Amino acid sequence: MKLRHPVSGAIYSNRADGNVDVEEEDGRVGVFQTDGQYVSGAVRFADPHMLNWLGGEEVTPASRSRNSSASNS
Repeated sequence: MKLRHPVSGAIYSNRADGNVDVEEEDGRVGVFQTDGQYVSGAVRFADPHMLNWLGGEEVTPASRSRNSSASNS
């Protein structure tokens, strides 16, 4: 999946290894973990919300009900 950042215009895309590529409009690229930690590349800053949106844990209806029932205990 690829998403364009609404402010910076950078392209955020999933990688097979679970990290996220961030490509700036000038062609520079950086690799980040979904928690925002820099891994490699020329881009050293990424929006943590975009990283988590693309690479974070997928929430399904079943996981939501498990989480809400656990918090109601």
